[in-house]
Amino acid sequence: MFDKEEDNDAINNAIKNRCLSHHVNFLDAIFKFYKILPYLEHYRVLDMTQLNNTYHNKHHTYSVVLNAYEGSILHNLTDVEIKNILLAALYHDFNHTQVSSSDTANIKIALNGFKSVHEMIPKVSRVNDTVIDDILDTISSTKQPYPKRYKKNIYQDIIRDADRMTVYEKTELRVPLYIGMYMELPIDKNPGINTFIHKQEVILNSIKWFSHWGYVKALNRNYPNECKQLIKELTLQ
Repeated sequence: MFDKEEDNDAINNAIKNRCLSHHVNFLDAIFKFYKILPYLEHYRVLDMTQLNNTYHNKHHTYSVVLNAYEGSILHNLTDVEIKNILLAALYHDFNHTQVSSSDTANIKIALNGFKSVHEMIPKVSRVNDTVIDDILDTISSTKQPYPKRYKKNIYQDIIRDADRMTVYEKTELRVPLYIGMYMELPIDKNPGINTFIHKQEVILNSIKWFSHWGYVKALNRNYPNECKQLIKELTLQ
């Protein structure tokens, strides 16, 4: 039996100190706590991006999930709301095709993937069917450019910010994510990865965040020193 207060403290402390090698343990703890572990287990078996993609893979997905959880806690969402946003974050790039398909097509793949997994899971272990539309809408809201037709809500604000929070991960996670992004995106590779990183950091340091959590996290970031450290680490790769 879980002690909610103790488990939440343990998970939150783990997130604050997370690194790439510990992501699996964090996710297992969180998804077990919210009684949605079968969705994570199916994701690990069925999602092909873990093997093939350089950026849209499990490292990016796990980063989005953990950031979405962090934002949900800060915004005092209910357990049901947190559960919904965790599932949307986990499946938002399910079987992503990198740049071989449009973002619209990739979102459709993600939506169909989540619906298929939901049907595979025994009813006793599924989330309630009444929340499926909320989860699907939250996944759809990650389509870029962000769709104006969706009425923004706190779920969409948090997951959109979580999807762009890669730059705030610790260096040991940001390095493989940035290298993967550089390799996957159809950009001119001549300027080199250091120039690419500088541009990405400058862009993400100046964008408007959707949620209060995203704004505060950006405000408290030591951008110049972190950027220098990241470039140093990349140079050593």
